[in-house]
Amino acid sequence: MKPVVHGDGDQSRDFIFVDDVVAANLVAAQQDGMFGDVFNIGTGRQTTIKQLWKEISRAADIDLAPDYEPVRKGDVRVSVAETGLAERELGFKAETDLAEGLAKTYHWYKNRLKAED
Repeated sequence: MKPVVHGDGDQSRDFIFVDDVVAANLVAAQQDGMFGDVFNIGTGRQTTIKQLWKEISRAADIDLAPDYEPVRKGDVRVSVAETGLAERELGFKAETDLAEGLAKTYHWYKNRLKAED
């Protein structure tokens, strides 16, 4: 089955590795006086859907072009986290780059599927 990209693939998001999100939550939980404060947790970097698929393909060692379908109504073109407050107040900055996080995620799922066989 081919992946589906809605739109031209140049829409972007701020993808963050789950371990970095956990680290941010642990740092925030240990801070005094931060009850109820809100922080954007992300990388502060945009990644297009085309770039995302390229990195997924690299991690999975596949060569498969996606099918492009019409853009979905209401889809946001650009979304990136403003991480300045988390950096200043929590000292948090994401450490895992996209390629590394996707490779770790791919291998985790691959090993999990092998274990279920």
